[in-house]
Amino acid sequence: MTKFLNRKIALLLAFVMFISVFPITESFAAHELISNNTFNEGVGLPWHIVVNDPAKASFDISGGIQHYSTKSRG
Repeated sequence: MTKFLNRKIALLLAFVMFISVFPITESFAAHELISNNTFNEGVGLPWHIVVNDPAKASFDISGGIQHYSTKSRG
């Protein structure tokens, strides 16, 4: 009984390790809750920065990347 159970557990663990090697495919991306997860179209929403006075900051989107710049930490 113990050998049988050990084999089953070993097989299950081997299967889980084998499956974890494969990357997540695009079909899972269709179920993303946040629709805009890239900056390729130059749009930063829904992502935004919050800056309280007296701090100063700015951001720019170029080349699909959103760049943040802190001008004054306040």
